[in-house]
Amino acid sequence: MIKALFFDLDGTLLNSRKEITPATRKILKRCKENGVKLFLATARPPLLDRMLSWDERTLALFDGGSYYNGGCVIVGNKRLYTAIPDVVVQSIADDVCRYDTINIALLQEAGITESSGGAA
Repeated sequence: MIKALFFDLDGTLLNSRKEITPATRKILKRCKENGVKLFLATARPPLLDRMLSWDERTLALFDGGSYYNGGCVIVGNKRLYTAIPDVVVQSIADDVCRYDTINIALLQEAGITESSGGAA
């Protein structure tokens, strides 16, 4: 018996318009009705409601996921982040400061903070 399924987003779960089709949604609902846990596995951050305009109905299809290529794991209401060591973050910030045209986005648990043009 299948107990859990993990889905990549782009080109797997989502169509070319970045949407879950009605047919796919129907199958996902049927899986949940049969007790199968559904999880996302993506390099994206766990902000799908903002990034893909997902509503609560769509988010409720999933029991959690692995985001940032495993840097954040969510199961139910529990989140586990794997932090990048301070020395690595400082090295990246130092490198960014060398360029005028590079942009960097830093994501914190509370939301997105953006920095560009060498600010860190």
